[in-house]
Amino acid sequence: MSHTTALTAPELTAPAPELAAPAPELAPLTVEGPPPPPTPLPRPYPAKVNVAPLAKPMLDQEDLPARFDRTSFSSPKIDRPMFNVVDDDEEKHPLPPPDRFAAAVVGQAIEVLLGHRPVRQLQTWVHPLVYDALARRAGLGQRIRGKAEKCMAPRIKKIIVCEPRPGVAEASIVVFDGIKVRAAAVRLEVRRSRWHVTALEII
Repeated sequence: MSHTTALTAPELTAPAPELAAPAPELAPLTVEGPPPPPTPLPRPYPAKVNVAPLAKPMLDQEDLPARFDRTSFSSPKIDRPMFNVVDDDEEKHPLPPPDRFAAAVVGQAIEVLLGHRPVRQLQTWVHPLVYDALARRAGLGQRIRGKAEKCMAPRIKKIIVCEPRPGVAEASIVVFDGIKVRAAAVRLEVRRSRWHVTALEII
């Protein structure tokens, strides 16, 4: 007697995977107003620094009138020559000797700086840049020290003139301004048959 055994697939005994628990529900956010500003962090105090005192000015306001040399003057440098032209009719209108002209200009310029002569009297004989610088210097002396006291007129002690080329003359002068002896240098150039001062320095 034969027995027939039925073959069946093995039973699946693996447990089913468990599902994750649902996440809890979050309550809705409620904003009552703008967030408060952040609290600033405390700033540390800077370290103490030793600062050197400012330098004392060379001229105090009280000593300025006494120490200001009103007769000292130096004209600006003129890079571009504007004169230095000799006219053909120079024989009809001869130029004055350069030493006499330079001496007269230096003496009158000292009187202008001292406040004894108006600067406009030299306007015809000096370069416009020299005239402007002389007028500013004279005005500065008037504001600082006022009009100078009366003194002797400037006197020329010595003068040396050289002419490097036609129409140009340079003079070195020793002059007494009524108070002290000074040195001056002048450069003259010809324009329209007349001497004109293109550089002036008094020390």
